[in-house]
Amino acid sequence: MKKIVFLWMMSAFLFTSCGEYNKILKSTDYELKYSYAKKYFNAKQYSKSATLLDELVTIFKGTAYAEESLYLLAQSYYGQKDYQSASQYFET
Repeated sequence: MKKIVFLWMMSAFLFTSCGEYNKILKSTDYELKYSYAKKYFNAKQYSKSATLLDELVTIFKGTAYAEESLYLLAQSYYGQKDYQSASQYFET
């Protein structure tokens, strides 16, 4: 019985977290996306972080967020072992 309850709770958590990510992905609040990109990066969810940051890099171009966004994007690719993409963004 405990296993069933545990599996049910884990399933609910996974569906909730996926829904949250999809809402953030579709959002037009770029500062919110930026904060979630940092949150995913710190949680070592580099794929989610890179997806958000890839969009934000072009939007934040010429702003205070641009440099850190590029660095986090490069680190996210590095964390995914995509060294070629990481090196491109480190050089930018």
